Amino acid sequence: MDTGDLKKVANMREQLLAGLVMLAIFVMFVRVIYSPKKDEVTRLKSQVKNLKMEKDALNKFTQALRETALKEQLQVAKELPSIKVQVLKGDVKSVAKETAALLSLVTSQPFLKGILVKEMSDLSPKQEKGYKKADFFINAQGSFRNMIDYLDRIRKLPVLLVLENIDLKVVDEKAARVELELNGALFQVEERHVAQ
Repeated sequence: MDTGDLKKVANMREQLLAGLVMLAIFVMFVRVIYSPKKDEVTRLKSQVKNLKMEKDALNKFTQALRETALKEQLQVAKELPSIKVQVLKGDVKSVAKETAALLSLVTSQPFLKGILVKEMSDLSPKQEKGYKKADFFINAQGSFRNMIDYLDRIRKLPVLLVLENIDLKVVDEKAARVELELNGALFQVEERHVAQ
């Protein structure tokens, strides 16, 4: 059996065969390895681009929600002192002197109007000098418009309360659904008896 001389130059037929084998290997590499990976990389780049666009849209939407809520909060703040002053003077009776009564009112079906309360809690009142303060928490979901209206109804209640922290987060951008985390405090002023 003749194995041939390795120093011998390949003839034209052998060179052509070697070229075809190299071409076949290159074509197989492109078809089996390179093309699928290239398509996958292109698809992943497209997904990353879409996710960045969604993130930017979500950030803009959240910023708009915060600005709208802040504007409405400032508008309501201009109107609020009168009802609170009337409650303090005794001209208007407070609708809730305890957080249990307040939470019962603000989570009743007629008051909610499209809002779903997920969680709520309250702490025992703390005695301060001349008044009691009881903290409460509400976690709810609903459309942005319904949530703003809900906060507006809470603010306009004839009761001595302060909304200390309002946090709105987007739950579903397409449905304009938001989640509310609300921390507030209910105040009860001690009655003063005037001697006659």
